Amino acid sequence: MTSSTTDDRAGAPDGPERLAPLRALVVTPTGTLGGSETWLLDLLRTSRARLRPEVWMLEDGPLRAALEADGVSVTVLPTGPRARDLALRNLDLGHRLRDSDAEVLLANGVKAAAAVVPAARAVGVPVVWAKHDFSWDRELAPRLGRMSDAVLATSASVAAATRRSDATIVPPPRPPAPASRAEAAAYWAEHGVDHGVASSEGPVLAVLGRLVGYKGVDTAIEALADDAARAWRLVVVGPDDPSEPGERARLEALALGHGVADRVQLSGPVPDAGRHLAAFDAVAVLTRGDGERFGREGYSLVALEALGAGVPLVGATGNPEVERMARAAGRVVPASDPRAVARALADLEDPQA
Repeated sequence: MTSSTTDDRAGAPDGPERLAPLRALVVTPTGTLGGSETWLLDLLRTSRARLRPEVWMLEDGPLRAALEADGVSVTVLPTGPRARDLALRNLDLGHRLRDSDAEVLLANGVKAAAAVVPAARAVGVPVVWAKHDFSWDRELAPRLGRMSDAVLATSASVAAATRRSDATIVPPPRPPAPASRAEAAAYWAEHGVDHGVASSEGPVLAVLGRLVGYKGVDTAIEALADDAARAWRLVVVGPDDPSEPGERARLEALALGHGVADRVQLSGPVPDAGRHLAAFDAVAVLTRGDGERFGREGYSLVALEALGAGVPLVGATGNPEVERMARAAGRVVPASDPRAVARALADLEDPQA
């Protein structure tokens, strides 16, 4: 990387030399387009003049097409979730790093960091870990924090487990201007979501995210069976997750068993969903801890998008930034408490609330 200097010799141009783009290698764990991937896309797009990025993905998916559309070189290196998978990939990445011209490496998330930080240290490539959530905080966060040259985190609470007093806080990007309620309703109808959205059939709750157990979609479904939420419908927007291939079937069976299947729609992924939340009457972020290793939201982009669209937020405890936003513009509920969610929805039926 060229240093920035001022040349005072006669005939030299005034001001500092222009820096050459930094050759940045990014390792990212999944191919989905969730919060951490949106954060990464925004980082690369806004740093276009300063970076020459290349991305190595540990799982294929829609993220690859988004990166390639931006002109970013992508290599997919399928890597399983087990410790042995990560150890083998670490050895492979060490060889790849030696052959690369990377000046700095960005590990986007805990799986990426576990797979590449030891290799980067061994090869001597400076490594930055972008930490997005609370996953593996006890087992890995302190160690990865020590081994990384720098840590980025989406909030101070997310950074805490790394024990790095110098962590840099980089929250998600401010969402783009939201669509109006009428525009959003038309958009959802075009994408096959017609479950009473923006109609007279009753208020509609939206939950956005991958279909994994700790996201709390089951809590929202069970809340609809409570008398306090009988008027509400639920739209769940998000892809299946390879780590829990049976989750969609479980949720469908749960809705059927509680007698609310006619008021629940699992739509699958919808592009640009966050910009079109104004069609809904509330948005819920009900993520819960899954033991001590997974779960909890670092800094929910969906919560930001809900507030930007003027839609009330129902946020579960245990997610610090979500709690803060829900306290300001919605309702905070205990995690895994369908009755509390139902009461919150009943409150939000009041136009004054």
